[in-house]
Amino acid sequence: NSATTLAPALESFFTLEIQRERSKNIMISNYYRSPNSDSTAFLTKLESMLSNLHKHRNKVVIMAGNSNINLLDYGKATQCTEFVDKLNEFGFAPLISRPTCITDHSATLIDPRTLR
Repeated sequence: NSATTLAPALESFFTLEIQRERSKNIMISNYYRSPNSDSTAFLTKLESMLSNLHKHRNKVVIMAGNSNINLLDYGKATQCTEFVDKLNEFGFAPLISRPTCITDHSATLIDPRTLR
């Protein structure tokens, strides 16, 4: 007998669209990056998703997820700066600017919400 162990996804991306009759449609995208996964590969996949979402200019787009990249490190950590700059490049503005995960010894913003 051999057991198969499924490893958790290192990254995942999901988008759905809510169609509305009298208002702009809303697209909601969700993403997750495992803390130990390659941030460069994640940013490449994120850019592809953002490029696809960019085609939907006439819709409200909300992005929410867990990047495991601390946005409070903007300007200090390369992966954070690249992540935020990529979101800005495609017109996404952050909705949260304060820590979302607070413990006795740290405060981080790793699960941003953005809107375009």
